[in-house]
Amino acid sequence: MAPGWYRAIAASVLSLHAADITWVIFGAFFTRGRSRLAALTHTKATASKALVHIFSFYRREDLNAPYH
Repeated sequence: MAPGWYRAIAASVLSLHAADITWVIFGAFFTRGRSRLAALTHTKATASKALVHIFSFYRREDLNAPYH
């Protein structure tokens, strides 16, 4: 893969992560009174955090380190 692709992939991951953090911060105000949207948001958050935990998207040297 060309170095330009790595930069593009990194920028897209950073953008998605920033959007996720923004949604976590301001989503409570947006979903107030919208129970179905709140349930969908909780499902999405649970699924994304489970994927991160299952596939261990951590630094390689931390994979065998004990969790503190």
